[in-house]
Amino acid sequence: MSQTLGFVRATLAAGFVLGSLAACDVPEAPEWEIVARAPVSTDTFTWIDFLPPTVDTVTADGRLVFVLNIPQDSITYRLGRVCPPCVALHGDTVRIPPFEFADSIDVRFPPNLAAIGVQQATLRADVENGLNFDLVGPPSQSDTLPTLVLVLRDLGTGATLDSLSLQRGADSLPAGSRWLPELSISNTEIVDGVRVVLRVTHPGSERLVEVDTMRVAALLAKLDQTQIAEITIVLNGARWEDDDPVRWDQQTRDEIVERFRDADLTAVVFHDLEATGNLELSIAATREQLFSGDPLDELRFANLDLTSGLVQTVELTLGQFEQIATFPDPFYVGYRGVAYGTHSGLGGRVKLTRIRPDQFVVWRLRFRTRLQVGG
Repeated sequence: MSQTLGFVRATLAAGFVLGSLAACDVPEAPEWEIVARAPVSTDTFTWIDFLPPTVDTVTADGRLVFVLNIPQDSITYRLGRVCPPCVALHGDTVRIPPFEFADSIDVRFPPNLAAIGVQQATLRADVENGLNFDLVGPPSQSDTLPTLVLVLRDLGTGATLDSLSLQRGADSLPAGSRWLPELSISNTEIVDGVRVVLRVTHPGSERLVEVDTMRVAALLAKLDQTQIAEITIVLNGARWEDDDPVRWDQQTRDEIVERFRDADLTAVVFHDLEATGNLELSIAATREQLFSGDPLDELRFANLDLTSGLVQTVELTLGQFEQIATFPDPFYVGYRGVAYGTHSGLGGRVKLTRIRPDQFVVWRLRFRTRLQVGG
């Protein structure tokens, strides 16, 4: 799926300082050669468009961090499921018998988000008691064991991240009330998502209650207030594309065509992304004609490598440069690429890469030409 890469620009104006060729009288003899070099395009951009839709960036305490926006999830439990002994008592007015119940709710990352390195995050839970008795049980001075427990676990590894509980003799959750606990996560990596485990150990009610097995309790969970230092994503053929206008006066282009001996473009990409891939370069009269596939509209150079710091050179023929000379001022240089992660992770996942919010890429494209002067 093609993605257009959002970026932070630091573009250098492209220009060719060959004015001396036009401003000075050039002797007709002897003949010699000169070499001219100039930047065509320099961009600095981030990998922000490789991020899954649920991940965004914000500034917190003066630093750029990722935030995660995953919808809340919820589940409801009928009394007949929570308290199996209550099923046979439906409609009777009796004391609720003792029962135990455990279940969980998963807050999963989207498929292409493998892990997050959390600086700080909160799991907001909501336990709603729609039953007609206290879920914690009657108070007792001699029994302080927890009767309602929430445990937050890493979904990928099973590691416990945090837990909270309500205890007989100290807490209560009467009919129609809600418990709104917040479980904390800090300075850890989470794989695949989180699991919220709910455990109820109910001692039975002291007062008579009409047993209605259709009444429900509910559990809701949402990851919130996330500050993420890095994310690990599946990067399997992710595509990106960008372009730059190039201003290059017609007189300079005509001079180069007239005195052309040879020319080339040198491209280099600097980045610290854990990825491999390839790049294509397109030069066209308009932005719309970039990568059009029509050789009358564009010049295309393929099979450039995404390896950081690798200097790659493509030759320009006189015919190609004559085509560039017909383009307006400005014309456009475009580049696009395909990236693949280089790591493996839990569950056999492959083509993973870690991305930090402050990571960036620098793209540089320079022009060199050898010209005949004199003769």
